[in-house]
This record gives sequence, structure tokens and C-alpha cells, in this order.
Amino acid sequence: MLSLFEGDISTVYKQAVEEKRVDSWNILMAPLVSSELWKKAYEIYATQLMDEPESDPMQIVSLLLACHKVEESVNFLCEKQMFREAFLLAKTRCGANSALVVSTLTKWANVSYIQGLYEQTACW
Repeated sequence: MLSLFEGDISTVYKQAVEEKRVDSWNILMAPLVSSELWKKAYEIYATQLMDEPESDPMQIVSLLLACHKVEESVNFLCEKQMFREAFLLAKTRCGANSALVVSTLTKWANVSYIQGLYEQTACW
């Protein structure tokens, strides 16, 4: 903390990233250090939030998308059974015929089948 008071934000920030204890303050201060550390901090913060069950999935997806992690974002949404959002994200970012769209629709169909939603399953 002393280095922060001395005006050396990068030391405090790098230490937080290395120790994987990134919080919202680190995210706000990230652009002052470097774009590389900013991206790494966003990834670590998203991972930390994934481990917390009460975290907002859309916040996590926003952090991942800020790091250009589209596939990870879509897969995370599928894990949370937010298939509509996952499908729209995959389609808009990768195109209608991409493997990610097909994979998302397949996962959605499998879950729909297990839940007994046969009409919805037949759509995919």
C-alpha cells in the first residue's frame, strides 16, 4: 500500500494480478498501468466472479467480451443455460453458419430434450 501512496500504481496493480485478488478498484485503475495488465486483470476478475454463485452472468460475459473472448463467453452462457443469449452472441459475433452457433444450438436442443421440451428440440 505504501507504493500506492508514493504514486506507483503499477506495483500495487501487478501484485493484485499476480495474487489473483483483483477487485473493482483494480479494474477501474487498470488503464493507468498498461493495456496488457488491464486485459489480464479483466480475465482474472471474470474467473473470480465465475467461482461466486451469486455473480451476475452478464457482468462476467461483459468482462470476457472486453478481452475479445467470444467463445468463452458463449460457453459460459450455455453453462448457465442462457441459450438465447449465447445463440445471439455467437450469431452476431461469428456469423450464422459458424461452428460456435451450431454447437450452441446443439447444447440447447440437448437440454430441451432432457427437459421434455420436444417441440423446441425439433426446431434445432
